[in-house]
Amino acid sequence: MRAEKGGEIFVVSNVSELRVIIREKYVFFDLDETIVMPRTPFIFGLPKSDSVITSLCSKYQHTQNFDLICKKMEDAYYDATIELVDSQIPLLIKDLINSGHFVYGLTSRKWSNKQPTYGRNMKLLKTLSNFGIHFSHHINKIPSHINSTTTSIGTIFWAGHEYADKGEIIVAITKQEPAILIDNDKHKLIVAVNHQETCIRGAHFIAAYYREMSIADMNDWLYEKFNIKKRKK
Repeated sequence: MRAEKGGEIFVVSNVSELRVIIREKYVFFDLDETIVMPRTPFIFGLPKSDSVITSLCSKYQHTQNFDLICKKMEDAYYDATIELVDSQIPLLIKDLINSGHFVYGLTSRKWSNKQPTYGRNMKLLKTLSNFGIHFSHHINKIPSHINSTTTSIGTIFWAGHEYADKGEIIVAITKQEPAILIDNDKHKLIVAVNHQETCIRGAHFIAAYYREMSIADMNDWLYEKFNIKKRKK
């Protein structure tokens, strides 16, 4: 566990380390690759996946093949079986709530009643429920510009896109009280902790990095789907 320079962002690799640093009343968990992740070769934002995708991009970027490859990767991501990033996360969330913290889900995903987004989100919510994930229920009025759903597993906030500022949502909910955002995406954390309206700390939770599939698995998938020759490690 270490703190990054600049904003207060701690790099943590497991739940035991998270327990040590969380002291804020408000705790926000990202969902994808922070609580759960699909069992699929390519996950955008994870180190090995990004390495292989960068290589593919340099070779196929301006071809129709590259668009098709990315589309197949995305479909495989949403079709795959979903697993916990760390088996201790459900217990951590339960313990935090029992200790008086308000714990919410905060995802970059968009909430929509249209397919395929609705089906993908419902699959995620069902999986979280099956794993015993239960967030707090936010009982106060939520600003109209904040997209949220109160589900059977508690309140989840939907930022709407990958480049959304999660800090803005946190500020609107916490009313300037201290909060911590737990996310696998360092850039999103940097943006969030830079808000001056309130004290937001970040936990760069990298447990998913250690569960990412191997370069060999990625090469096998590319060869099977597109007959692309295997990339050397």
